[in-house]
Amino acid sequence: QFDQLSYKAGDIATIAITGKASEVISLLIIDPSDKPKGDSISITLQSDGSGTYDLDLSGYASGVYTAVISKGSAQSVEIFTVGLQTGSGEIEINTTKTNYLPGDSILILGDTSSNVLLTITLKDPDGNDVKVKESFSDKTGKISESSFRIPSDGKAGMWLINAKSGSNFDTIEIEVLATM
Repeated sequence: QFDQLSYKAGDIATIAITGKASEVISLLIIDPSDKPKGDSISITLQSDGSGTYDLDLSGYASGVYTAVISKGSAQSVEIFTVGLQTGSGEIEINTTKTNYLPGDSILILGDTSSNVLLTITLKDPDGNDVKVKESFSDKTGKISESSFRIPSDGKAGMWLINAKSGSNFDTIEIEVLATM
């Protein structure tokens, strides 16, 4: 797990790792063009199974990167970004459906400029922020965010989803139906 989603070039990204005690795992960074960035790095976990690694982002070009942690055939993948900007130009978002029930997950898809930082907010019918998450568009400008969910005690009515980057934004409505 990274200490944040987005970094500036030259920052130090701190990666927290958990696994089995004293296990040696390998870290490989995949660059925005899907090529390995440098060699695989070996990390030995502490006796409590935890570890941290400070990744120097000097010389990293702007874009979306993937960190692959592996041990044998098991692996974990985390996404992080370097040098992305806000203020993307036009943003368009949609969901895969318009009606949801409490507990349903929401897939938010959209388009904007490439490699842009976004803040996505889910608001209930009373205007309260239910979830706020930093996200990004990929190198083709596609937005895909699947970590949003209507709470199990979510109120019936019209909910808002807002995607914002700098002064640019798009807001859509979804309807949460009452459970019987």
